[in-house]
Formats: sequence, structure tokens, C-alpha cells
Amino acid sequence: MPGVLQWGVLWRGVVYSNMKKIMQRVLVFSSLLIILMMGILPVVLPGVDAAGSFSLAAAPEPQAALTNPEGGSLCLRGHFAGGSGTAHDPFLVATAHHLHNVRLFPEAHFKQIAGIDLDVHPWNQGAGWVPIGGNDDPFGGSYDGNGNLITNLFIHRPSTNMVGLFGHTSAATIKNLMIKDAVVNGNRFVGGLVGDATNESHIEHVYIENIMLTVNHRHGGGLLGRAMESTVFRCYSTGSLQRGELWDWNSIGGLIGSLDSPIPDGRLTTLEESFSTVNVTSGAHNGYGGLVGSAWVHILIKNCYSIGSVQGKGHWAAGILAELQAGSLPKTIKHSYAATYVNAPGGGVSGFMGYQTGGLYQDNFFDVEVSGQSWNDPAATGKSTAEMKIRQTYTNAGWDFNEVWAHDETHEINNGYPFLQWQLDVCLPPVSVAFTSITASTASLEWQQGIAETEWKMRWGTTGFNPDNEGTPATDIVNTGFTLTGLDHGTAYDIYIRSICREYSESNWTGPFTFATVSRFHMDGGGHYCEGTEPTGVDIRLDGSDAGFAYQLYKNDTPHGVSKAGTGGVLTWHNADAGTYTVYAHSGIAGDWMSGEISVVEQALPEVHLALGLDNLCIDGPPVALSGGEPESGYYTGPGVSNDMFDPEAAGEGVHDIYYTYEDGNGCAGSATEVIIVNDCLGAEGPPADAWVKLYPNPARGTLYYEPVNDSVELIRVQIIDFRGKLVSGHLPEGSKQKYSIDIRGLPPGGYVARFVFAEGRVSVPFVVW
Repeated sequence: MPGVLQWGVLWRGVVYSNMKKIMQRVLVFSSLLIILMMGILPVVLPGVDAAGSFSLAAAPEPQAALTNPEGGSLCLRGHFAGGSGTAHDPFLVATAHHLHNVRLFPEAHFKQIAGIDLDVHPWNQGAGWVPIGGNDDPFGGSYDGNGNLITNLFIHRPSTNMVGLFGHTSAATIKNLMIKDAVVNGNRFVGGLVGDATNESHIEHVYIENIMLTVNHRHGGGLLGRAMESTVFRCYSTGSLQRGELWDWNSIGGLIGSLDSPIPDGRLTTLEESFSTVNVTSGAHNGYGGLVGSAWVHILIKNCYSIGSVQGKGHWAAGILAELQAGSLPKTIKHSYAATYVNAPGGGVSGFMGYQTGGLYQDNFFDVEVSGQSWNDPAATGKSTAEMKIRQTYTNAGWDFNEVWAHDETHEINNGYPFLQWQLDVCLPPVSVAFTSITASTASLEWQQGIAETEWKMRWGTTGFNPDNEGTPATDIVNTGFTLTGLDHGTAYDIYIRSICREYSESNWTGPFTFATVSRFHMDGGGHYCEGTEPTGVDIRLDGSDAGFAYQLYKNDTPHGVSKAGTGGVLTWHNADAGTYTVYAHSGIAGDWMSGEISVVEQALPEVHLALGLDNLCIDGPPVALSGGEPESGYYTGPGVSNDMFDPEAAGEGVHDIYYTYEDGNGCAGSATEVIIVNDCLGAEGPPADAWVKLYPNPARGTLYYEPVNDSVELIRVQIIDFRGKLVSGHLPEGSKQKYSIDIRGLPPGGYVARFVFAEGRVSVPFVVW
């Protein structure tokens, strides 16, 4: 519902102790906020986004049209899915828009509650995602991924520094998150998660899967571009890293570009229980490593490994760390190994450590055969591949296989190399959950697995249940998809899904995924119409409809006409012709066939026969009964016909069509016809016509004249007969005249016969009407 944003609401729930930072943020949106503070212009707010509604404990969530960092305006439909931004009540992040809004509250606390796909406008095109936090306004809050994924991160900013999901963090905490299928291109300080993590930032349990990272200058890694005075714990990266041809220092690594602390007394930067399988390629100068590119001043790398490849054109390339130097503070690498292919032409190239100016190295190993490097590495002991896959190699060196390391003697896990015990506990919920079909009684959905899931759990029920202790469990889920059956029509349901991973560890529930089954309505109507007629009045009806659905009529399994929008009431399709009809209701992926199948039949006309047995009748004969029509119970029509009787005198002399019509029980009528000829039967033809009568003009039009020429004969009547022999008009002479007229204006052009009937006989005179 629209609302009004007033000064003070924007920051409600998040208290900043540093007023300088507040004013810096106010300046970013100075035009908007000054107007708001003056109370001049209220801002009308749109509703929540399409993903769902939100709520805040203290007040309605702030909404506003804010400045887009890319230029122009960006309309934010709802900042977050809930929360107030405190450590105990973090802002809830459920959509790509929520994630984008994190930048608006850089000191706040956040918790992700669903998988997020960034393959959406505007972040999947152009320069892509805008990194959260910059050099002047780093992110300093906390972000808990809560075991969820962010997929399809896309950034193409080849000349921009501090590039990643987060550009720059300072004293931030980011944990429990996987970023999968990311494509990132930046200049300096480039990482999948953070470009530059500084000032005691803490990164824990963040996993980068299948990244494609391009670094155009220096400081780039699959996870972080640089970690300065910060800690990284139990993280990993997979994918590829590419460094361009610019001839300069690299500082690129599969996991982290560089570990750094300021000279001379910087705080310790640590990397523990982490690994990388990224393939690193560089066309530049030096400093590229399988795990870390460069490390300076005061660092600790402990219980880490690298399995991948490192290839370049310059110096200082190694399986774990390419460069270690600067300062007098301790720089320690211990209980770590590399099984990484290393290929570079210059000096300082090794299977474990490249260039170094002193450090403390304890019980590290590298695979001589895989690396292709036999140089005596001062930081690690070279072993054969077989030796690298034996637990004893490591236990003899004091490695902790009780709480830190694990080994699979079958070599199925990690190809036989040691792995970290926490890897068995990584269990992320399914992602990209989507419904593929919804009917009145079923719902089908599919999802993608996070990492290494082997089974899934699902609970479903009517909307509003708690999956921890309510809902109905789904059974026998064997693939990344499932169909619920036996659902009630027209009902809203929720579904929650979680993953079950190795050692039966479980992910958090993801959901709810809410859907409504299709309401079931019934079809009626239909019927028939008669052959040769239009199907007027033949209707198909649906006894109800849901608003928000469209209803498509199908004829013989093919869409028929345009669909109708649901109105909440009856829907009618008029004048349906012959066929079998069904109705399909659909709304997005939700759809189902309505109940019933209605037929419309074009009824054939009945077969009718007529045999009257009457050929010629005299005009002065009595009426005759008509018969011979089949089937019985029909009726007769035609000239001289009344109550199934034919009257010759009423019909008149000539040829007459007599019809017999029969109507069957479907209301369809058929007919048959025969001819009856009526003659005058008044004697034979008399002498030549001109001996008794004169007819003129001929041809005639409008009026025809005749004159009797013999006073010894008596003229009784005059008949006009057409070319078929059918009487078309008659004329009775009145009195004794020398000249009579006949109106022939109603006769069409053609040949006719004027028949003059005398008491003594008859004569016929042909004439033409033109």
C-alpha cells in the first residue's frame, strides 16, 4: 500500500554512533533528504516487490526513489523482507533487490533467507552488478548468508578498482554464503566476494563455486582481491582466474590475491582451513599462486591446500604462495600442501612457494609429480603423488586428523588427497526452486542442488505452517524434482525443502514456496444444430471462474478462439459449432482442465420421400387428399394445399410444386417435392386464333390488349400461362366490349401463352413480354 516517507523513518531500527558517517550518507542523497527534512515534499511509496510482503516491528519499512549509483533513478519497491538492521533483528534479504539495498545501510546487520539469482535486470547486462561498498564508504556491518546461495553474479568493470559482490569492507563480517557461477571482470582488488577486505574484516564459511574471474591489473582472487589485517576461515573457491597481458606485478591467487599488513607493525592477517581448486593463468610479470598471490609483513597461512593449476609468462609462480616478503613481523605457513600444476618460465617458480625473503615454514608438502617442479622448495617437502595420498605422510609431521584434517582411503573424496573435516559439513539448501506445473490436485516443482547433496527433505501443507514441527513430509524424493498429489482444489499451500548431505548433515529449510491449486469448475451447455443452419443459441458454459486466471476453450484438442479472463462468475462461449469442447484454466505455470467434456453435434436432416401418385388434374375437379409422404406425421404445402388436401381450382391451371416436410425429434426438418399438373379440361382447341380473337401488341410491356372478332362465340375467360405451362394470371371479360386490357406489369420478360376460353372451344396465342 502506498505510504509517505518522513524524516526519521528512513533510519528507524538502526542507530549509528558515528555522526560523521551519518552525514556522509546524507550527502549522498542530499537533494532528497534536505527536502524531506524541511517537510516540503512527502514521497509516495509503491508497494512491496513481486517476491512478497515485508514487515518491521517498529514501523512500516522505508521505501523511496533513491539515486542509482549507475546514474538516473532506481525505484526500490521494498528495502527488505523484514527486520530492523540490528544484530538481534537483522534486515532480512530474500531477493536481488533486497541484496542491492544492503548498500544503503553499510553499518547494519543482514541475514539472507532465500537463494538469490542475480540473472535479472538490470544486473545481468551492461556493467552488471554494482559492488556494495567503495573506497570512501566501505561496508562495515555483518552479512549472514544463512547457508543460502547467490547465483549468476555478473560484473564487467574492467577499469574499476574494488570489484566483487562487495567492493570494499572495513571491520565487516561475512559468513555462511555460497556464490555460484559468477563472472567477474575488474581492474585492481578484484574478488568473487570482496575486492578489498580491510581493518579486521572477518570472512568465514564463504564458498565460491565455478567463478570466471578476470583481473586486468593486480590483486585478484577467487574469494578476495586482498585481505589486509583481516581473517579468512574455512572458505574455498573453484573455477578459473585470468590475468591479462599488462606487464606489471600480479598478486593474483586462486583464493586470495594478496595477504597484507601495513609496514612496520600491521596487525596479523590470517588464512586458515581453506582451499582452492581454481586454475590460474597470467600473461603478466610475476606473483601468481594456486592459493595466494602475494603476502607481506605479518601473515599466517595454516591448514590450507591448493589443487589446480598455475600457468604464466613471468617469475614467481607457485602452488600455494607466489611471493612472501617485507617487514620483520612473523610470516608463517604451516600444515599446508599443494597438488598444483605449475608452469612458468622465470625464476622463483616452485610447487609450493615462489619468491620469499624469510618466513616460518612448518611441515608443508607439495606433489612433485603433479607440479612438474623438482626445485628444492625451502617452504615445503616434495613428495610423490602416492606419498601425498597416504595419511601417514601427514600424521608423521604432526598434522591434526582428529579435528582438522580427514582422509578417504578409497580415494573417492578429493581424489585421495587430504581434505578438511568441515567440508563434510557443508550442506546448502536447494536453489532455483520453481514450479513446473500446478493443477487442481497436483503441484510439480524442480530445483538445483547446492553442493554434494545426496537427498532432500520436503514438508508441505496449507499456508502458514512451521516446517520444524508441522506440515506433511514428502517421501521418496530421488531427483531434483517432485510432484505433490491429492491436493484440494482452490487451496493455498506452502512447501519447504532442505538438503541432506554427507554424514547426514542438513541444510536450513528454504521456503516457503507458496502456490494455489486451480479451482475446479464444471462445464455444461452444448447440444446440436441442424445441418445447413448456423449454430445460433448453442453455448458452452463454465459454472464459475477465478479472477487472475485465463480460460481457454479447446475444440477437438485445439485452442478455439481467444481466451477469456476469469471474472469470478460464469463464463459463456456462444454459437459453438460441431466438435468436442474442453476448457483449460491457466495463470503462469498454474493450469488445469476444467471438469467435463461438452459435445456440439451438427444434426443431419431426416431423409424424406414423397410419392403422390397424382399427375394431371382438371381445374374443375374436386379437392383430393394428399398422401405418400414418408416418414409419416409430416405436412404438405404448396399452391392449393390446405389441411393435407389439394384443390385444383384454388391452385389454378398449370404445373405446381407440392412439398412434404417432416421434422424429427431433434427439431431438424427435411422435405421432398413432386409436381401436380392442373389442366382446364374445357375441350379441344378451336379454329385459328385470329378467327375468334385479336391480341396486341406483341411483344408487349405493361399492358396487353385483346379484341373478340366473332360475335357468334362466347368468351368465358382469359388465362396467361408461362413457358412451363403454369398459370400465372387470369382475366374475366366483363360486359360486351370491343376491346379489353390485361395488366402484365408483374410478369418478368419471357415467352407466354394467352389462352382464350370460349363456350365453343379455346384458342391460344403466344406472345412475348420484354
